[in-house]
Amino acid sequence: LQTEILQTEILQTEILQTGISSASETTPGTSLPADAKSRADAGKMNDEMNDGKKVVWGCLFLFLCPFFLSFISEIVGCWAETRPAILSAANEKVLNSAPKRFRSDHYEVPEGIQRIDSFAFSGRTTLKSVKLPAGTKVIDDYAFQGCTALGSVTFPNELRSVGRLAFENCSSLRSVDLPASVTIIREGTFQGCSALESVTFPENLSVVGSWAFKDCTSLRSIDLPASVTWVAKYAFSGCTAMQTLTIRNPDAEIEFLESGCYPYVLPNVKIRTPKRSKVWKAAEKAGYECVPLDE
Repeated sequence: LQTEILQTEILQTEILQTGISSASETTPGTSLPADAKSRADAGKMNDEMNDGKKVVWGCLFLFLCPFFLSFISEIVGCWAETRPAILSAANEKVLNSAPKRFRSDHYEVPEGIQRIDSFAFSGRTTLKSVKLPAGTKVIDDYAFQGCTALGSVTFPNELRSVGRLAFENCSSLRSVDLPASVTIIREGTFQGCSALESVTFPENLSVVGSWAFKDCTSLRSIDLPASVTWVAKYAFSGCTAMQTLTIRNPDAEIEFLESGCYPYVLPNVKIRTPKRSKVWKAAEKAGYECVPLDE
């Protein structure tokens, strides 16, 4: 009997110890078992690794993003290069905007284009030469403004009109040969063409507008045909290299005193015109040295 009592007490003691041990495992603030702690440490390590991967991918994206954008830009540039914006309006085809980029420094405007719209080539600084197709009739205002590398332009015989400031600051343009169908050179058309050395005027030209050749500092001589009836103010202002201005129409209206072509601005200019004509007298009054046409 005593033995049974002793065994019962031992069993009760074990149950009590087991209950205490179980309570200590779940009581807040107590230590976790070794296996649970290992699992927690492993989870924390995985989170840290995931955070590290996110940082690496983020840095890689920031590093590669400029190259990716550049690649996309090249693709878009090549696409735009071969797809100029051509609009149809009022039974004529208009080149609204030239490509932003060119495969070479020469560009031939597509056949059938009748009008070059305002600003169509403006600011294309890599363009060195342009050929306009037969049938192009109009070059609008500012069409080639700021094409600083443009050295030559082939004008078709059908060209009728060249707009204001159409070739302003085309500082590499060396020569201009306008077709007979052009009768007016408008305001500032060739202003700032500092490399321009020769201009062939059409025989039917009637008007040279204000600032038409302003600051064409390489221009040494101008020969205006007999068809010219009016040269506006400041037409040749700042043409500091000019030595000879030939005016074949004896009755032309030349605004000498306000055109910039007077001794205080162009001190070396001589006027070649019919002797004792209206132009001769006006030039002498303005202080120019006059030379007869036959000399």
